[in-house]
Amino acid sequence: MPAPDNNELIDMLSKMRLPALISCCDILDRYLNTRIKQYHNWVKVHALIFLINRGGSCTPSTLAKLMLRSRTGITDLLINMEKTNLIRRIHSQKDRRSVTVKVTAKGIKYVTNRISKFQPIEDKIKTHLSDEELATLTRLFRNLAVVLVEDITGDQYPGSKEFKN
Repeated sequence: MPAPDNNELIDMLSKMRLPALISCCDILDRYLNTRIKQYHNWVKVHALIFLINRGGSCTPSTLAKLMLRSRTGITDLLINMEKTNLIRRIHSQKDRRSVTVKVTAKGIKYVTNRISKFQPIEDKIKTHLSDEELATLTRLFRNLAVVLVEDITGDQYPGSKEFKN
């Protein structure tokens, strides 16, 4: 079978959704690297946002799944965050091996400070998208995250039922 010519290839790609998604994700990643990640340790902010979105606490295993990180990587991150008082670990009184990670007031302040740097970016986006479009985009990204994390881990995304609406 001969290879498709450029017009056939362009036509074929225009009918596929995945290439557009890959391109958009690559652009978003590059944008985040140049505009946001320069300000702070994004992994700490990411972990704190996940904790805040889950009511302020969760287990290290759940956080590892949410962030697609190894348990060792999460442990190292949590040790660092605990040393800087962004989180605290709470051991169960029934089973000392059972640990919950809880965001502290300093952790909330840390995230609030970092997120305030995003405002100019969000303002720029809002000039091109309506509130309704932005809400739809947010919902779609959350649903996509659920699908992709579940595909990578083979497990149900923690809290996925919250996003399916």
